[in-house]
Amino acid sequence: MPETPSRPSSTAIPDRASALGRQLVEVHDWLRGELSRVASELDLYISGGAHPLDLRAHCLTFCEAVTRHHMSEDDTAFPELARHYPELAPVLAELRADHTLVAGILGKLTALLDTVSPANATEIRRELDGLRAILESHFRWEERRIVAALNELGPSDPTHLFGLGRTPTGQQENSTMTAVHGISLDIPTPDGVADAYLAHPDDGAPHPGVLVIQDGFGLRPSLRELTDRIAAHGYTVLTPNAFYRSGRAPVVELPDFIDTAERPEIFQQIIPMIRSLTPESFRSDANVYLDWLAASPLVTDGKVGVTGYCMGARLAVLTAANFPDRVAAVGGFHGGPLVTDAPDSPHLSAANITGEVYIAQAGEDRHITPEHNATFDKALEAAGVPHRTEVYEGAHHGYTQSDTSAYDADSAERHYQELLALFDRNLKV
Repeated sequence: MPETPSRPSSTAIPDRASALGRQLVEVHDWLRGELSRVASELDLYISGGAHPLDLRAHCLTFCEAVTRHHMSEDDTAFPELARHYPELAPVLAELRADHTLVAGILGKLTALLDTVSPANATEIRRELDGLRAILESHFRWEERRIVAALNELGPSDPTHLFGLGRTPTGQQENSTMTAVHGISLDIPTPDGVADAYLAHPDDGAPHPGVLVIQDGFGLRPSLRELTDRIAAHGYTVLTPNAFYRSGRAPVVELPDFIDTAERPEIFQQIIPMIRSLTPESFRSDANVYLDWLAASPLVTDGKVGVTGYCMGARLAVLTAANFPDRVAAVGGFHGGPLVTDAPDSPHLSAANITGEVYIAQAGEDRHITPEHNATFDKALEAAGVPHRTEVYEGAHHGYTQSDTSAYDADSAERHYQELLALFDRNLKV
């Protein structure tokens, strides 16, 4: 068991990118910075210079990041440490107790944020100050006690262990990627209010717009991370809760990791919502979302990109066909059938599409046949639509979704490369 040092400097940690202790410290430092930013925005609001909805969104995003970080430690990092170093069990138990204490404060803070007003701003400040003090004490003690042990574990995925990774927005370190800012927001529609997540580069400039259409499991942390990854490449990305008519996300209770055995019970709740989301109702929704992007000062003028997953791939193609003057590129990944006998089958509206299309189906999806892909290709070719349809061999339906057992890291990364190249060709012109 290595000696546990005081909080390390960057030179005190082994000089390798995989040093997990270093990555934990980086996550802590990022959270410290975000908390300072939220506190500064609260001060600005108290002085009359910030919008309450922006303050609420930023604070809730921070609370979610802390929760995700602590849950990942409890579920993954701490069991891994306990397996290698049983003598750390008392330390890990105290850290888990700290997590429970922090969760209680986050709950109080979240409740206060339901209605941000000058009347409760002082109480929000008091809870925020208390959170800052407890988190700082917790971070320092954790860094003293487990950083050296983490460094001895060797290479691993920091996002899996710590919930955020070295670049907490989920993007890989890359010179073409920038820091992103994410907020939750509500968008009025003819049928109610759609809750949504918006991510954009944190540079104050407008960027090309992208609409992300969810898979069947809906708007949740992993889909927000996917949204962040696209935004980090230079896009303003809107991901609505497509099931908003049934409630705010998460519409159904989901485990942190969706295993194969849990899918049937979850789908019993989801299937009725999927069936109720007709092409007509989503066309109305898509019109609202595209209007929202067009009106946002965070979005440049011009056409947007659309991408969809699972059921969202079908809806993305239909959106490109329904709004050809507004969609420059569309991607669809491990999609539902794009060729059916129904009169609203996506392939039948291919002639309306004017943007470029990229479809990547899963090789291990028994619902998608080579004949489906060939028929869809022929429809696009006949319409003169620039396109490419591929099959990711060995990948299962859902391969991009990091919180499911279907996730395949190589296929997910390939999807990002293809999707971002598609958007770059058509939106950054």
